[in-house]
Amino acid sequence: MGKTVPHTSRWLTMGYMSSSLNMWHVLCLLLQLTLNKEMLKMA
Repeated sequence: MGKTVPHTSRWLTMGYMSSSLNMWHVLCLLLQLTLNKEMLKMA
């Protein structure tokens, strides 16, 4: 049991990091889209 715990925790952290990175990517894309819309409104 002591051997499997670090392995699973490592996989969990890796999965969390990748999912958070994907979320950050989506947030950045949404920000760019909203900014483009605002720029079009002003222009």
